[in-house]
Amino acid sequence: MKFQLSNPDIPFIQMILRKFKPEQIVSLQLDGFRLWSKAELTFLSTFTNIISMTLLNLPYDKEINKYEKYFPNLTCLSLCYDNEINLDTFSSIFNQFWDRIKRFEIRCAGVLCTHYTTYRSNKSYQVNSTVKYFLFDVGQFPLISMSNYYESYRLTPLGICVRQCPFDAISIINLPSNLDKDTTHRYGLNSFKLHRLPIPRQGQVLGLVGSNGTGKTTALKVLAGKLKPNLGRYSTPPDWQEIIKYFRGSELQSYFTKILEENLKTVFKRQDVDRIPQLAQGHVRDVLERTNELSDQGEIYESFDLSNVQDRQISDLSGGELQRFTCAMTCMQKGDIYIFDEPSSYLDIKQRLKAAVAIRNLIQENRYSLWCCNNAFSVREGINIFLDGYIRTENLRFRDVELTFKVVETASKEEVRRLSTYYYPTMKKNLGSFDLSIDAGSFTESEVIVLLGENGTGKTTLIQMLAGKLEPDNGVEMPHMNISYKPQKISPKFTGTVRDLLHAKIGETMFLPQFQTDVSRPLQIDKIIDNQVQDLSGGELQRVALCLCLGKSADVYLIDEPSAFLDSEQRLHAARAIKRFLLHYKKVGFVVEHDFLMATYLADRVIVFDGEPSIKTHASEPQALLPGMNSFLKQLEITFRRDPRNGRPRINKKGSFRDKEQKSAGQYFFLE
Repeated sequence: MKFQLSNPDIPFIQMILRKFKPEQIVSLQLDGFRLWSKAELTFLSTFTNIISMTLLNLPYDKEINKYEKYFPNLTCLSLCYDNEINLDTFSSIFNQFWDRIKRFEIRCAGVLCTHYTTYRSNKSYQVNSTVKYFLFDVGQFPLISMSNYYESYRLTPLGICVRQCPFDAISIINLPSNLDKDTTHRYGLNSFKLHRLPIPRQGQVLGLVGSNGTGKTTALKVLAGKLKPNLGRYSTPPDWQEIIKYFRGSELQSYFTKILEENLKTVFKRQDVDRIPQLAQGHVRDVLERTNELSDQGEIYESFDLSNVQDRQISDLSGGELQRFTCAMTCMQKGDIYIFDEPSSYLDIKQRLKAAVAIRNLIQENRYSLWCCNNAFSVREGINIFLDGYIRTENLRFRDVELTFKVVETASKEEVRRLSTYYYPTMKKNLGSFDLSIDAGSFTESEVIVLLGENGTGKTTLIQMLAGKLEPDNGVEMPHMNISYKPQKISPKFTGTVRDLLHAKIGETMFLPQFQTDVSRPLQIDKIIDNQVQDLSGGELQRVALCLCLGKSADVYLIDEPSAFLDSEQRLHAARAIKRFLLHYKKVGFVVEHDFLMATYLADRVIVFDGEPSIKTHASEPQALLPGMNSFLKQLEITFRRDPRNGRPRINKKGSFRDKEQKSAGQYFFLE
């Protein structure tokens, strides 16, 4: 057992020993700068099995002697500094302990290291390097001379130390900094600024991948001609002649020249499709006919599955139907530049593939097409660079952690014992021309059940029936449960800050340490807690809605589309928050999710919907992850493989050798 004590005093240790035996404690973290008394150290030595110790801000190498005396079994030693790393102390201690310490490390405190140590070479210039973490496996290299290593590192400029130091103990990488050149647009003093621009090419689709708030939509507006770039001069913006001159020698010069001189028409698909009903009223068919500039619109109707909804009012469309309607309206217009901002939100896997084909069909030699997407060089390499958080060509790390996707059939280590079991009966529901039949099923506490199916198959209808917002037609009685429900569409009506909203809705729950660890911090609520609710973006609203849903005391949590408007990184954080909360609090979760990665991460079991969307569908009972996913993907005739680099799920090209091989084996879905 490992139990970390940070700067313990004797009364605190005595309290710990009431619950733990001294031999159970194997790791200590102590303030090396503090003058520990002999009595305190003698008392600490009652922990006879201490093998690992972290010392904070140890000032002198001689101070280590007292720790060596009282902890003779020490095999792992860490030195951690808040300021500049003391390499002299490190060298002396290393030479003293190299014969018995198996793991020796020195590092700056904190996840994001902002401490810099300047090394002066024997030449007339300096080299600034970020020193974050050194790890020495002494067991493998017992004969290393630390003094020779230190002199080599201290006197060798320009990264030569990385090549001279053995066993890759040192790596120097660049970190993002505030750039002072190549500014494309700045909104104001101390406001967001965008550096450089993506370069569109005629006859090709350019995809933009990145986290929310990194300027994708700003770049699209600039390339669409809707936003005039000010080159960072927000108070005295340049004219177009100066802007074109600024981009001379690049493809952007000819691009902006064509926009101005040839009057290129830009067709822009906006991001916030939830606001479309406020901007366009009437039936779907009538609005599309007014917008249509093509001779044959039947192909567009088929590509976006709009035949069954063409007689509906726009205000009655679901999120996925609004997304398809907006994409279809964009594709029906004639233009020279097509820009799609977030075309995949609310769409299921099948609809995303069909939308991608429709967008690629727009490509002509004299047209540009840009696609901003949050679903995670060449296309494969570009996406993997984003997921790695590291640009190898520039040796630049822009994210602390790599995003990896590991899916296993067995539950995680956080699995807990499940005691309570709930049952729901066979149900039927008729909504106009739509019929839904639901098989009886059961669920247990600490379980997440994901609802899988195409849009229009009744997933949200089942959620609303479980929440008590809709009554089954066959008159069956639902089990009595306290429900917390996050709807698909989020329409903020609260006037005030996020802090005021959380105080009013979930009260003291938001201050519970477990809730903050499991939910608030992963969702990064602190960053927006003082923002006005009415001013929140789609992704920020989604995070607040998830926090409110999970903060309400309930037995069952019904969560509809938790990934909408979230980027790849935020989706993983949201999935982990939901999973950990339900496990730790022993609650049940029903989640409607179209993002395949998030669905596979969350699901303990799945309910598969099949049938004809918007007409007649059927929901299965909850079933295990592997057969459920295979059943769902078989309906779509899609097979998945894993990227060997990070486990990212990738769809096999239809008709490819791997696609045929997996289909013949009945393995549409993969597991670790």
